[in-house]
Amino acid sequence: MANIVKKEKGYLTGKLLLAMPAMGDPRFHRAVIFICAHDENGAMGLVINHILPGFEFGKLLSQLNIVSDIEVDLKKVS
Repeated sequence: MANIVKKEKGYLTGKLLLAMPAMGDPRFHRAVIFICAHDENGAMGLVINHILPGFEFGKLLSQLNIVSDIEVDLKKVS
């Protein structure tokens, strides 16, 4: 598989961030965050190790205007 993440010096696109234990925000408790985009305009990441009730990945892709012909079986993993 080809690397499709454009990497620019000084930015974290395509990297994983691990939340530090001292972080006070409970939304990031023990979180692993994939940085989808990071540039001079800001950053966007997804917490990849927490389940968010009611979250639908397909709706997120639609809101971000991301079109894909890849079908993903999104089963709950426990």
